[in-house]
Amino acid sequence: MILEVFVRKSSRIVLFSLAAFVFGFGTTAYSQSERLEFNRDIRPLFSNVCFKCHGPDADARKADLRLDLEESAFEEREGGRAIVPGDPAASLVVQLITHSDPKHSMPPPDEPLWLSRQDIDKIIRWIEEGAEYEQHWAYTPVTRPPLPEVKQTDWIQNPIDRFVLSQMEAAGLQPCPEADRVTLARRMFVDLTGLPAEPEDVQALKHEGYESIVDRLLASPHYGERMAVSWLDLVRYADTTGYHSDETRNMSPYRDYVINAFNDNKPFDTFTTEQLAGDLIDNATEESLIASGYNRLNQVTAEGGAQAKEYLAMYAADRVRTTGSVWLGATMLCAQCHDHKYDPISTKDFYSFAAFFADIKEKGVYKGRGREKWGEHIVLATEDELTHEGELRDEILELNKGLELSDEALTEERNAWIARKRAELAVDDFQGWEPVLPAAVRSEHGSTLELLPDLSVLSTGETPDQDTYTVEFETNLTGITGLRLEALSHDSFPTGLTRGKFFFEIGELEVFLGNQDEGGLDSVELSRASNAKGATVKDANGAIDGDLTTGWWVRAGEQGAEKEVIAVEFAKPLEGGPGTHLTVRVREEKAAGWLIGRFRLSLTTQPDVSPDREIGISEIALRALKKERETWSDTEVAQLKAYYRLASPKLNVLRESLAVKNAELRAHMRAYASTLISKPVPPRTMRILPRGNWMDESGEVVLPAVPEFLGATKHRGERATREDLAAWLVSRENPLTARVFVNRLWKEYFGAGLSRVLEDMGAQGEPPTHPKLLDWLAVEFMESGWDVKHLVRLITTSATYRQSSTASEPLRELDPFNRLLARQTPVRYGAEAIRDTALVVSGLLVPDIGGRSVRPYQPAGYYAHLNYPKRTYEAETDKQLYRRSVYTHWQRTFLHPSMLAFDAPSREECT
Repeated sequence: MILEVFVRKSSRIVLFSLAAFVFGFGTTAYSQSERLEFNRDIRPLFSNVCFKCHGPDADARKADLRLDLEESAFEEREGGRAIVPGDPAASLVVQLITHSDPKHSMPPPDEPLWLSRQDIDKIIRWIEEGAEYEQHWAYTPVTRPPLPEVKQTDWIQNPIDRFVLSQMEAAGLQPCPEADRVTLARRMFVDLTGLPAEPEDVQALKHEGYESIVDRLLASPHYGERMAVSWLDLVRYADTTGYHSDETRNMSPYRDYVINAFNDNKPFDTFTTEQLAGDLIDNATEESLIASGYNRLNQVTAEGGAQAKEYLAMYAADRVRTTGSVWLGATMLCAQCHDHKYDPISTKDFYSFAAFFADIKEKGVYKGRGREKWGEHIVLATEDELTHEGELRDEILELNKGLELSDEALTEERNAWIARKRAELAVDDFQGWEPVLPAAVRSEHGSTLELLPDLSVLSTGETPDQDTYTVEFETNLTGITGLRLEALSHDSFPTGLTRGKFFFEIGELEVFLGNQDEGGLDSVELSRASNAKGATVKDANGAIDGDLTTGWWVRAGEQGAEKEVIAVEFAKPLEGGPGTHLTVRVREEKAAGWLIGRFRLSLTTQPDVSPDREIGISEIALRALKKERETWSDTEVAQLKAYYRLASPKLNVLRESLAVKNAELRAHMRAYASTLISKPVPPRTMRILPRGNWMDESGEVVLPAVPEFLGATKHRGERATREDLAAWLVSRENPLTARVFVNRLWKEYFGAGLSRVLEDMGAQGEPPTHPKLLDWLAVEFMESGWDVKHLVRLITTSATYRQSSTASEPLRELDPFNRLLARQTPVRYGAEAIRDTALVVSGLLVPDIGGRSVRPYQPAGYYAHLNYPKRTYEAETDKQLYRRSVYTHWQRTFLHPSMLAFDAPSREECT
């Protein structure tokens, strides 16, 4: 076993590592007679202790010396050369690391990491042997090494075993025997499907044969679920936004895309392209758009007061971190504020990589409600859901036909209503609506405002294309139940409203009680709004129920029209009290360069505004009611008939049924699954942020590019795209992607990667224990057409995989961490597999594939600290309780306890 002893000497901590069997820097075995290798034996020492001051980071570099580059290390400088091949005594590095005086030794006394005596001896020996530098192992082109010769050929099942056995034989080791049938069955089923084997599966292993069972498991739909778990950890898939209130947003179709991709054995290069650029590829499909949701899995905020520019910078950095980790195994995050201290990744590389994603349509801070709140998405419906939608639409069509009662059937009733309305209008045109004297009217852009005798406001002067007016009333009225806004004509308008064409738009009408600057009233609920002829009624902020802001647009222009009206009844009376300031904001726009704008506001405090008064009735119909019947135009007659058809008590039952069915249809369609997708827009400017400061715009503007030391993308035009990035990632010119994926896949079946630091294939990672095996598998992966199942089958049918994990004590002492793979490593179950196994053993597991995320039961009150808004967890009440864990609702800040208890990641970051 390795023993680490800390000894205090000369005010420094010296770390000694003593081992019965020496594995270089904790990686591959070598003997005293074997020639040392820079990548395996020396680079890890330099990286751990020296590169901080003598590595790639130019700003932190001391003495202008880089020990990661041969030309710098061998360069003549004052006092000699840092490294003199073959002559340790003449090498400044050796003189400094062996200096007896701490004031003149390296590394400096205040550095926390030091070189042990063994490390120093290794450096000296390497220099004696010629100090031969090597390009970092992960950055060398991937080539297929020849299969090694071995003695024990009868053990070999496939080429993997040759590479493993050759290193065992070099160390004088023998592989462990094959595991027993029960152990193999359990191992295979959990590794390939994430579910335990049944007793009959053990028997099948005896009769069907091992390879046959592997093929059957690879064809199982549960294989995709098992593979998806690790991928979802990598891409930080979750059902919530993460930041601040950690709100729910649906991404489950992306999760199902990943499951299906592994089940269908989608080639990994296609899998890569669809996720990074599924919205950019020719003839993009629904599937590729769902896949492009990868770019939208980052945490986002809807926090009030958040700075959009800051969060856009955070989102960009997150995508660089994640994509760099997933496909390159590179710690690119280290270059966000300064050049990487250990790998040749510059700050420019970081922001150039971020520029690939600058064309994704997104917001820094999201506002609104429902699925529209989080930006670009697609709505997905199953065949059953579409069938039910069609049935509802047919029922609505039949009800609408029932409303087509002939005019003759309504004539008597309509005439009585007309007589009653004419009598009402002759008495009082306002009937409770009272124009209010404004306490103040302000123009955002400085228009000249005049209050006319009828209490209307006229805008004149040189106004911009649009202006916003704030009208404030100081009133003692309480229980205000309605607001009426009139767009009026005026003699000063170039053509008036009696001839020509005239447009007037009033929108973003906001109602405040109290001090607007302090937030005003935050719960104004609005109901019915009139829809005058030519007007449209819409919510300018995404149909937010109970939100402070609701907007209507009036588009006037009928010949002879002198005003257009919007009337609104509040669902709850506004309780102002003495001295209350009621504030209304109105926006107007010019048309054809005209100076326009006259409006009047009226209020009512009546507890009930008759629905057939002016709410829902057009100004044309109202105008007709004030005239003699024989003067009515055909348009006015048609308007009156159309309105009364909507108000007739004879049709109330049908209308109510129609309203219920329409509400049912809307609710049904709201329940359709949706998922966020990428949508390309003209790219934002991307620049280097000095020290990562999002407010500093002094940095150089950059275009999309991969890290310079890795080459360049092939692209058409001046600017590379996400599609070009994807093509480069899975090209033979990129030495990392295949190695990274193979290494992670190996970890799934052996408990550790061939290179054990999965997220870092750079200088701070670990060289692979079997570098030639890693490269052979990487080439095999690419040349198989990026066939994931082929790779999994190779690994799981190898004799290496089938070994028993029961090893002799001498073997455990000699190779405690199983670096030489002379046995199988007991692999710990992941959080999902633990829960899924419990469900299988208890007979409760519901094996359905895909669908929405589900909510298994969890302790009451667990969500007590989730705010904005407060939430109560509602567990499923049916079979959904027992779905596989890959379908569990993933709340980033309050991960489901069954996941949290067994160390599943929160997925706030790539893991």
